[in-house]
Amino acid sequence: MAAGSTKLSRKQAKAPDEFVNSMAKAYEFLKKWGVWIAAGVGVVLVVIIATVLLSRHLDSKKVDESTAFRKVFEPVMAAEVSVRDEPDEKAPEAALQARADTQKKLADAVTALDAFAVSHKGSPLAQLAVLGKSAAAINAGQFDIALQGYKAYLADDPQVAWAPMMWESLGYAADTTGKRDDAVAAFTEMGKSSSSLVRGTAFLHLGDMYNPATKVKNSDVPDTAKAREFYDKALKELAGEERTLPRLTLLTKKLVEERLVALR
Repeated sequence: MAAGSTKLSRKQAKAPDEFVNSMAKAYEFLKKWGVWIAAGVGVVLVVIIATVLLSRHLDSKKVDESTAFRKVFEPVMAAEVSVRDEPDEKAPEAALQARADTQKKLADAVTALDAFAVSHKGSPLAQLAVLGKSAAAINAGQFDIALQGYKAYLADDPQVAWAPMMWESLGYAADTTGKRDDAVAAFTEMGKSSSSLVRGTAFLHLGDMYNPATKVKNSDVPDTAKAREFYDKALKELAGEERTLPRLTLLTKKLVEERLVALR
């Protein structure tokens, strides 16, 4: 977006700033809970990118577009937080109803974000809407829609910096829908990242695909030897003195080690 020369009213300037602040807080909340793997990562990415765009591009001509994006995207974040805020003591029936309500809101967000992407085609926010739609769909259990959304985004911009994370979510959606070849291909692409943590996480996913204890569908054919091979590769990527490893790297390493112990 190009920076405009039109002076913004206080109300116009304030609205995007408030959205930036709320999205930044939401990102910190998600980061605190370690939302990195699969379903949650799409939401985190959309939050990060939206925050950057809306904080740097307050062109008055784009305020309406940014406000429209906020309106269709905020239910996704609200649904994410509401799921994590459900009290443990809540009755099972009430919890199930709350989850059903959340699923409905996410499904509605999928429709709204898709409509936004179509009506604002060519805009950077339209691309964000595709990511937001995919994130909402994957959390709503609409894995086929999420799969197609991530594929479309990566086809449009395969070299985007956060492509490894998109490949991760794509792989998760593909595996869940039984498209194992697509899942293997996605996690393999994720494993080409320049980040050792991302590569290690990719190998963890690949190992899980062949681990009999973590298979998604009963029809999935396990292969203990392949699972062990990928877990070993993951540990090589996550190597180092444990006391010096970043928290997320250490947690991922421990998870891989637990997988290996269970295989023996």
